[in-house]
Amino acid sequence: MPQLDTVTYLTQYTWTLITLFFLFSLLVNTILPRLQQQLAIRSGQYRPEVKRFDLLRPEVLILRSLFQQEHIKPHV
Repeated sequence: MPQLDTVTYLTQYTWTLITLFFLFSLLVNTILPRLQQQLAIRSGQYRPEVKRFDLLRPEVLILRSLFQQEHIKPHV
């Protein structure tokens, strides 16, 4: 049985360590920073360098204010 062959223990151990190190580095360097950024955006703590509203055109701001006013009025 190849699982019990003591000759291949070192190579199996080495490849396992290499694979786990690669996955860990991928997780720490790529996946976790993206998750951290998304959680900060969702919680409202994310502050970009440029304000979002400076980039909006006046027409969009007018429509947005009208939309917000419409939802404030009680429906009869």
